[in-house]
Amino acid sequence: MIFRYYYSRISRAFLLILLYNIINPDLLLSQHQETNLISNESILEMEYDVIKNRMEKVHRNARNNQDTVKLIKSLITLSSVERVNLNYSSAFNYSGEALFLAEEINDIYFQAKAHEELGLLNNTFDQYDLTKEHFRKSCNYYLKAYQNKIITSSELIRPYYNLALTNQRLRNIEITKCYLDTCFYIADSIDLPLPNRIILLERKATLLYHQKKPSEALDLLLNCEQQLLKADVNTQQDILYIYSKIYVYTTLGNVNQGIGNYQISLPYYRNAIKLYDSINKETSHKSQLYTQFSLSLIRTGRSSNAYNYIKKSKLIDNRLFSAKNTKNKGFLTIRNRYNEELRKRDTELVQKNLLLAEQKKEILGFRIILYSSIFLLIIIGLILRSRMMNKKHQREKLDNEEKQKESAALLETKNKELTSTMLQLIEKEEVIKKLSSYLKENLNNKTTNSFLTSINHQSVSLWEEFNTRFMSVNEGFYERLKEKVPGLSPADLKICALIKLNFTSKEMSHLLGISVGSIRMGRHRLRAKINMEKDMNLNSFIHSI
Repeated sequence: MIFRYYYSRISRAFLLILLYNIINPDLLLSQHQETNLISNESILEMEYDVIKNRMEKVHRNARNNQDTVKLIKSLITLSSVERVNLNYSSAFNYSGEALFLAEEINDIYFQAKAHEELGLLNNTFDQYDLTKEHFRKSCNYYLKAYQNKIITSSELIRPYYNLALTNQRLRNIEITKCYLDTCFYIADSIDLPLPNRIILLERKATLLYHQKKPSEALDLLLNCEQQLLKADVNTQQDILYIYSKIYVYTTLGNVNQGIGNYQISLPYYRNAIKLYDSINKETSHKSQLYTQFSLSLIRTGRSSNAYNYIKKSKLIDNRLFSAKNTKNKGFLTIRNRYNEELRKRDTELVQKNLLLAEQKKEILGFRIILYSSIFLLIIIGLILRSRMMNKKHQREKLDNEEKQKESAALLETKNKELTSTMLQLIEKEEVIKKLSSYLKENLNNKTTNSFLTSINHQSVSLWEEFNTRFMSVNEGFYERLKEKVPGLSPADLKICALIKLNFTSKEMSHLLGISVGSIRMGRHRLRAKINMEKDMNLNSFIHSI
């Protein structure tokens, strides 16, 4: 009896140690990416060989026809098929090439899909940093696709759900809550199917448990169970419905186990295992389910049964991840197709850049010679043009000076002629005046008076004739004078015209028929109107106009 007692205690202790050595530290965080909101339901339901053969045919046709869009679609689908069927090395190659091609054509939707697929693959092997990075990029591209109206809001749940799960596994509770809230916000705006909504609620329950709210978590999970049980027969046959039910039962078992209700957790685990058996699927989540179930069995004194389920868990893990599994040998040295393509492209770019650099160097040398030659030709042309323009300006200047000299000489000659003519007329006027005085004194009759009136009229006409000839010789003189000295009277203009011709005051008085004193007064008024200083010469001013 004593021996059996100690043997039982030792066996139980051994099982507990074994259990905690193989158990994942994040047991409550099941790997939901394998199914639920993430995976393509048609891939889950179809036979592996059927879907693979179909997509490989599409892939070959797209490559032969150089249809990049169809090629990317087929690569992403093939990656999903291989991932679901545990061929991770092939899945990495397909998704890596899909991402490379999507970036080549700058397609934001396919970049989102490719990053999402790579995130799922890295998540399978607990590469959390890479998982977060791919899911973050995927979410950003999905958002851009939604903003560009490429996708609807229903497709935004998946990227946010991926980020929620990843952060939940890393125990970033607040960040997880934000992403889950976003999922529920989008779900409320669309008609989300019941299984998908249940999976969101199950994640919320897990979050509540992490927030030390097990009672609220249990209430929410029991409500989910009731909704699933009330679903119609067709819904209950749906593969996503079965998975959602598995997750609800598993989490009910985990929460009860976490608060010490080991006995209550057992039926929930059994229901989840029974559902897994019905779909004949082996996943890492099922392995964790066996491990969790084993822990509750041990806690309730069923160590022998617990050992069986621990062995089942180990078998699944070996089949999924063991290096002996021929399907996954390649993953130990993961050939990331995306990085390979990037390295290949980088090598080609380096070679092209070197070639371009050499060509640019040659072109640059040629351009320097060409531009230098053009510059020298322009300089020479400008120098020649400048010299020609200078010579032309000099010729024009000389011609203008000669013309001005000729014009000045001609003007001076004409003015001299006009002056000479006027002096002669003035002399005649003096003779006529003397004769008129004589006739008035000695012959004062009607005939004499008529003769004198005729002489006076001719004197007036004589000034008009002079003025006409003066303006024709000195064109624009009066206008220039008025512009410089506004407000000059007709008498002032007459005096200025006579000064221009160098008439003396006496000659002016004879021509204008006024006294010499009046002429002097007129000159004095003229200086005042011009505002001339005492040392300035009136004749010089008039001649300058």
